[in-house]
Amino acid sequence: MAAKTSRASRPSRKKTSSGSVDRRLDDFVESQMKKLKVPGAAVGVLKGSRRYTKGYGVTNVDHPLSVDENTLFQIGSTTKTYTATAAMMLVEQGKLDLDRPVRSYLKDFKLKNQEAAKKVTVRHLLTHMGGWLGDYFNETGRGDEALSKVVADMSKIPQLTPLGQTWSYNNSGFYVAGRVLERVSGKPYETLLKELIFDPLKMEKTFFFAEEVMLHGFAVGHIVTKKRGTMIAKPWQLPRSVHPAGGITSNVIDQLEYANFHLSEGKGPDGKRLLKKTSIREMQKEQAPAGSLATSVGLSWLLRDVDGVRLVAHGGTTNGQLSAFLMVPEREFAITVLTNANVGGQLHGKVVRWALENYLGVVDPMPSRMKLDRDRLTEYTGTYALNQVNVEVGLENGGLVLKLAPTSPLAEDGSQPDLPDPYPIAFYDEDRIFVTKGPAQRLRGEFLRNPKGEIEWLRFGGRIASAGKPAAKKKKKKAGRSKKS
Repeated sequence: MAAKTSRASRPSRKKTSSGSVDRRLDDFVESQMKKLKVPGAAVGVLKGSRRYTKGYGVTNVDHPLSVDENTLFQIGSTTKTYTATAAMMLVEQGKLDLDRPVRSYLKDFKLKNQEAAKKVTVRHLLTHMGGWLGDYFNETGRGDEALSKVVADMSKIPQLTPLGQTWSYNNSGFYVAGRVLERVSGKPYETLLKELIFDPLKMEKTFFFAEEVMLHGFAVGHIVTKKRGTMIAKPWQLPRSVHPAGGITSNVIDQLEYANFHLSEGKGPDGKRLLKKTSIREMQKEQAPAGSLATSVGLSWLLRDVDGVRLVAHGGTTNGQLSAFLMVPEREFAITVLTNANVGGQLHGKVVRWALENYLGVVDPMPSRMKLDRDRLTEYTGTYALNQVNVEVGLENGGLVLKLAPTSPLAEDGSQPDLPDPYPIAFYDEDRIFVTKGPAQRLRGEFLRNPKGEIEWLRFGGRIASAGKPAAKKKKKKAGRSKKS
């Protein structure tokens, strides 16, 4: 567990308020945006009662308007934490039980695996432990029946691992969770979120639908490529069917209101309690080991301990818009970074680490490498099948490299992002890897073995990729074989 820090010993920082300037942060953000070619970004920092928010760059390279603290960005999968928060509110109202089967609420719920459909609970959904294919996207229209339709369509998707056994990022599980919220509340998902969260927290610039967003200043996504430069990412709007997994559009001001709600353990801006402390703590409690994107998962939150403190986080990716949202509850600290480029993940990763170090003194170091000989490295080589892409692990120059190879043709108009260069990877623990350099530096993964000791999966980017036939037999370990450098 993270070490506790007394309020008196917490690091202080330059006093700021909403909209004021921290020149150090400004300089860092602007220099990194220029280096990475990110057109626009907005940053919000909360430390105790102090807030700092600012926008940078432009909303749209074709029709440039300045980004400010009010500019709306798609926050993507950070929406999942809103879905989980609303679920906890309904639990407190006595309308929902996280440990009851989904079929208690959706009588006709079906999956390809009948046993999983029968036993899956809401807790499984909110912790990515369903075990079926998570990256399932289907446009089911703009009507109020969008969620019920996409959940019905999920009867076709494959079960990858037994229910509750293996953590793998699962967007489609949150469609089901959103549909459960609709059923127990009797309201459309978007209406319910507005009533339970947006309105009480006075989040006046947080929306789901394009017709709401277009009345305000908003960012569009961009694809930054080597050959064609920076292009507008199309389409802008997400299908309504994915709203519980990633449909919110918001700004950094509202995101800090949401962070303050969680940091104050359930109180709104007027001091009124909207959720019990026990519910907030349950959301941030370790529910299952995660691997790859985090050490463990709470109720939607991704959890990791760094430099003696617990980080509670989520991020989001839509078409050309990437965001970060991170809290350090014991330090009363939060940061959100919203970007409008497919390379925005590099920006928000650097900004978050800079803020942790400069505002809190929390340093997130590169992992230490383990030295493995060629025979051991060869054990991990092979092709791992992920949805619509193969992950190829091979040996080059005495080390492992990881390559992504799409299984479907790229768009002929070149509107898709560049394929990433091969990722050089190294081990930091048994079966656990990290990218050592390049745009994806620090990204972690791990190889998962079956009961026979054979490598069965590679978990990378939060998803599990199948080795098909076992990649290699587990070899007997010799004492002193692995060293850290």
